[in-house]
Amino acid sequence: MNYEKYSPHWQEQVREVADGVLGINYFGKSSEIAREPDTHLIVCIDDNQLLGFALGRLLPKSGLRDFLEHRVDFVPEGFDAADLAGAFGVIQSVAVAPEHRGKGIGTGLISRLHDILVGHGADKMIATFKQGPSSSRIEGAMQQIGFKYWLRLKTNFQERCDQGEFVCADRTEKCNCEAVFYRKTIY
Repeated sequence: MNYEKYSPHWQEQVREVADGVLGINYFGKSSEIAREPDTHLIVCIDDNQLLGFALGRLLPKSGLRDFLEHRVDFVPEGFDAADLAGAFGVIQSVAVAPEHRGKGIGTGLISRLHDILVGHGADKMIATFKQGPSSSRIEGAMQQIGFKYWLRLKTNFQERCDQGEFVCADRTEKCNCEAVFYRKTIY
């Protein structure tokens, strides 16, 4: 099993895993995967098969509240300074194919992406996960890497899913997912 930086070679397999785990059309166009500035995508590969991926980025200066869709009034101490300095990292998506869960792949992806974001200047970080009825439990892995639970939010996943922008695997009559956030102070 190897972890490596994303290249377009993995584009279709990343999209397949994302569609199966996060919802059909989660990425929209394949060409838009990891296209935003300061975005990093790590993939886990075994025998030329993509097992999972993690996507994260450094937010632009003062970008935290936009990322949180202006739904959070309180941010932990020190987070505002990191946000103003452009030193705020976000792990936004982690997906492991269901048949490969429980093998430490997600933890490995998160850990490697964490290190890349810190290496690019992040001194505070959050990780967000779409949590639905069939989602994996991530709490233990996050604690192992030093993250602490922060909050749960209804999120634009619901709005996008309810509008048919993408189709979530956990969808019933309407979207039943929420975003779960973890936080970490590096420095």
